[in-house]
Amino acid sequence: NDGTSVCSKCTNKLNIDHPLVECQNNKCVKYMHFNCYHNKFSKKDWCGPTISDTKVVFCNKKCFDASKIDEILTWNNDGKVGYENEHSSESILLDWITTEGNWSRYNKGKYYRGSSKTHIINEIISLLKSKGVRKERSVDSVKSKIRTWEGSFKLATEWVNGAGAGT
Repeated sequence: NDGTSVCSKCTNKLNIDHPLVECQNNKCVKYMHFNCYHNKFSKKDWCGPTISDTKVVFCNKKCFDASKIDEILTWNNDGKVGYENEHSSESILLDWITTEGNWSRYNKGKYYRGSSKTHIINEIISLLKSKGVRKERSVDSVKSKIRTWEGSFKLATEWVNGAGAGT
């Protein structure tokens, strides 16, 4: 995918302040902003569980119902042996990002030494597959996860630097 996914609820594109999350139905390819999901579906009886701090969303009741049959594979439970496994997509991506040089390589912009972000993300996807994760991740899914972390890091940094620390 080319990174132009839009929210299935509001049709806005992915951005760092409001990242898109993927529908947790393993067979669905739709994305939405968590806030759009929450505003539209949180009052419904089928809106889905929240697994610890992971935001689990479904784009519609059909996907929610289908998930009751299949195991819900999130970023932190898709490793070979399940929840919070050292080889989940989340832990592998975090290890990749914190390996010296990888974040700089990814974050240099559209191209870095002949590699586009999409090319770099495809390398990450290959790494995830080689580690045996049970859910196939798309370019948009990985990009959205990274942007979610960027947004969280930005908010935490602002808070630490006084913007939210009550100073």
